[in-house]
Amino acid sequence: MLKSISIQNQEDREYVIIPDDMYVCEIKDLEEAKQQKYQAPEGTLEEAIRIKLVITEGEFKGHTLVKQVRPQIGKGFKGGSPSNLYLFLDAVLGYADASIEAVNETIGKQVRVIVKSKTGKDGRVYNYIDSFMKNKRGDIKKEDIPIIENADENQNYGDESLEGI
Repeated sequence: MLKSISIQNQEDREYVIIPDDMYVCEIKDLEEAKQQKYQAPEGTLEEAIRIKLVITEGEFKGHTLVKQVRPQIGKGFKGGSPSNLYLFLDAVLGYADASIEAVNETIGKQVRVIVKSKTGKDGRVYNYIDSFMKNKRGDIKKEDIPIIENADENQNYGDESLEGI
């Protein structure tokens, strides 16, 4: 018997659609999940990894995004595409290792994501993560960069000096 669970009507929640764009995110959590198996009869489920990300910059800072990927790593065959898990790990870590430890290592790291929107079968518009991109600065934030005292004021110490980090 249920005693202390709060049941929420999901129709009461507002789903915020964010504009199609690139966003810098932090990987907040990874969860085991189940999803409908592609091209299989309805109700045929397979394992998945649910990646929860939070936007860290801009107008939508704090907004949560979710991407589910199959727990399979593959670079892609000739003429084929790499797996989504491969693309995720390569963007976050710079390599794709088929281990739980490597996947868990992504928590707390930053990645850029391309977000797009589409209309679902029910007619509602949804956001989805179309692709992952390496974060140009890795996990370095501007506030982590030391101020250089007595620096030549004509020397450019701006963002250009951070390329490749």
